Amino acid sequence: MRNYKSVGYNYTYILLYITVIGIIYDSNGDFSFAYDNMYYLIVFLFMTIIISINEIIVDRAGIIKKFYLFPLKIKQLTWKEIKYYVEVDEEYSGKYGKTIDKRIWFIDENDKVCLRIKRGFRYNLEEVLDAIDKYEDKAENKLTISNPYFMSQGWTKVNEYIKIKDN
Repeated sequence: MRNYKSVGYNYTYILLYITVIGIIYDSNGDFSFAYDNMYYLIVFLFMTIIISINEIIVDRAGIIKKFYLFPLKIKQLTWKEIKYYVEVDEEYSGKYGKTIDKRIWFIDENDKVCLRIKRGFRYNLEEVLDAIDKYEDKAENKLTISNPYFMSQGWTKVNEYIKIKDN
C-alpha cells in the first residue's frame, strides 16, 4: 500500500532558540559568549531544527508521527486504537488577548485525545486527510474549545457533543 506523507514545521522552537540567544546577549552586552561557545550553539541549533520538523505517515496499518530528519517515532497508532477524528479550533486566553490554533484531534475509544496535528505550516495535509477518510470516521461538526490544556493532552475526555458521519 502506498504511504501518504505530510511534513510540518513548528516554528515555536526556532523562536525559542532566538529568544534564548537574545536574552544571553542582553545579559552580556556583546556576542563574546558566542565565540567562546560556538560548538554548543551550533549543536543546540541543529537539535532545535531536528525537533522543529515532523512528518505524518499514513498507511493501511495506521498513523505514524515522527521527526523528519531523525528516524525517531513520536507517536504510532493503529486504526483500531482511533475511534474518529475532529477538526478543532483551540482558543487560548492570554495576557495579550485570544489566540486560536487550528488542530486535528484523533480521539481514541476512551473519548480522549490520542494524537494532535497542527493544520498550519504543513505540506500535503489534504491528501493525507483524504487517505485517513478511507479508514476513520470524521466528526461532522467543527469544535471550538476554550483553554483545552488537559483535554488536548489526553488527560480528560472530550466533553463536547460530537456528531459522527455515517458512511
